[in-house]
Amino acid sequence: MMICAAHPAAAEIVARAQYDHGIYLVDAFIAESEALAIICRKDTVRPRNIALHPATRHYTDLAGFDEVIEVDSTVAAFEGLLKGQWESALTQSRFLATQDLRLMQPIEAARDAWLILSCT
Repeated sequence: MMICAAHPAAAEIVARAQYDHGIYLVDAFIAESEALAIICRKDTVRPRNIALHPATRHYTDLAGFDEVIEVDSTVAAFEGLLKGQWESALTQSRFLATQDLRLMQPIEAARDAWLILSCT
């Protein structure tokens, strides 16, 4: 099993895996994630809210937003943007190529630590 160390629940998942299920931390590696961006719909002049995964909250200054909405994944942030649930999203920059969206801010790819757990 692998889990990104930046995930907000990583510590709990690793602890429960070890103590409840006998699945132990055996290795780790560092990998670059996809490039991210803050995007909004082209018809949005000044987004007041932004959806993001909690692990990405500190990737950039969010002071310009009145409301930060936490969602389960960066993909969920994008999907909610398309459905009109919020006005902007911190999500994968690749989504700009396929939708009627506007780039507000590029965010370079993070380097994340990944934890590997296994039964021993």
